[in-house]
Amino acid sequence: MWVFIDFQPRTGASGYIGGTALDVIIKAHPEYEITALVRSPEKGSAVTKKYPNVKIVSGDLDSSSLIEEQSSKADIVLHFADCDHVSSAKSIVAGLEKRTTPSYLIHTSGAAIIADINLGSEFGKAASDKIYDDIDNVQEITSFPESGHLHRNVDSIVIGANSNTVKTAIVCPPAIYGPGSGSGNTRSSQVPGLAKSSLEHGQAFQVTNGATVWNNVHVQDLANLYLLLTEAASHPGGGKATWGPEGYYFAENGEHVSPPLTIDGYADKDGRRGANLPRKSQRRLRLRGT
Repeated sequence: MWVFIDFQPRTGASGYIGGTALDVIIKAHPEYEITALVRSPEKGSAVTKKYPNVKIVSGDLDSSSLIEEQSSKADIVLHFADCDHVSSAKSIVAGLEKRTTPSYLIHTSGAAIIADINLGSEFGKAASDKIYDDIDNVQEITSFPESGHLHRNVDSIVIGANSNTVKTAIVCPPAIYGPGSGSGNTRSSQVPGLAKSSLEHGQAFQVTNGATVWNNVHVQDLANLYLLLTEAASHPGGGKATWGPEGYYFAENGEHVSPPLTIDGYADKDGRRGANLPRKSQRRLRLRGT
């Protein structure tokens, strides 16, 4: 079975999500023939040093002909690189549509699709009672308007690719935490980014009233979901997984109020706790609607 993985430094073979997923998949199935798209020779060398049997092709998300060609050869395509990159999604679909045998696209989206950024001024004021379920509410989720809903335009391209020979699944993670196990970046950009910003400003922050609920998932649990979907795709008919417009997977195992951090939880290089660090006046962030 030939697997093509569309990777870039942030989230791909040398990145946090895709690198961990690649590690989990290879450990479970060393027999898979895997080709990875990476942006630089250095990133490719890091991948092949850890996984000698992975074939590397050099390019980026704008290498449309290359992505289309590699996708046309693959039984399964896993796309981790950028859930808002339209042309790469179109190139993957174009390649898969050339095939006459069944193929599968496992695409990475993001939970930000739920929020309507046109209502940004309301963020943080009061948590919504609405809980989206990827089974009961899947038709609503896959029918959001593109205006105001991040990632929706690329989700539409992926869902629209379904046919007799092309089947898709969309994985939608929220905040991701925990150590990764790939060949490159093994740390999330989310919580560490919040911590870095708070330290730079000498204080933690909140959005308006702070009533912002965020789900979360450990990166290893997320990687195991990609493994399960890849294994399902390797079986006749796509195994027991759900594919097509209803193949939408919220990957989460908990929730927190965002941001869940206070300056007292930090320490400087000398080990001083947050209470001894310089503070600035309390500030709240307000988001303008777009």
